[in-house]
Amino acid sequence: MFFSGKEVRVTSEYVESSQGDAEEIAKTLQQVDTLLASEKLHQLYQGDAAELRKNVRKMLVSIRTDLEALDNLEKEDPFKTDPTLANQRYKLIKNIESAKVDFEFEIVPALEKLTRQVVETSKQNPPAQVDEQALPPPPPGEKWTVQKVLDTASQFVEQAARAGAIFTKAYTLAKALGLVLGIPIP
Repeated sequence: MFFSGKEVRVTSEYVESSQGDAEEIAKTLQQVDTLLASEKLHQLYQGDAAELRKNVRKMLVSIRTDLEALDNLEKEDPFKTDPTLANQRYKLIKNIESAKVDFEFEIVPALEKLTRQVVETSKQNPPAQVDEQALPPPPPGEKWTVQKVLDTASQFVEQAARAGAIFTKAYTLAKALGLVLGIPIP
C-alpha cells in the first residue's frame, strides 16, 4: 500500500493533534491524582475517592505508555513509509482516542461531582482560616479569605460547566478543588 504525500501529511497532523490532546489529559490526570491523594479531601468528601483515583492512575499509566510508544514509532518511521508499523501506529492511536473518550465520559463527570460536593461541603462548614502560604497568589490588591477562596472555587466550577474543551473543563475543576484543598494548580 502506498500513501500519497497528502495522506501522510493528514495522518501526521492528526497524530500531532491527538498527541497534544493526550499530553494535556496526562498533565491534568497527574494534577487530579495529586489532589485525590490529599488528606484534606477525605475530610471534606463523604464519598469514596479511591475508585476515582484508581481510574485516574490507570488512565495516566496507559496514556503515558501509549504516547511514549507512539513517539518512539514516529522516530523510527518519520515518513510513515514502513507498512509493517502501520498496524502498530493504528493501535496506539486507537488506544489514545479510547482514553480521551473515557476521560470525557468517566473521569471528568466523576471529578465534577466530587468537586461540587467538596465546594458545597466547604461552604456549609467553612474552615476558620485559610493557609495563604499554600494558595496561589491572590488577585492584585486582594487578600485570601475563607469566603474569597470559596467564592473563587465556585466561580471555577461554574466556568468548568461552560467550558467547551474537555481538558479546559477538567483543568478548571482541578483548580477549584485545589483551591479548596490548599493545593495550588498552576
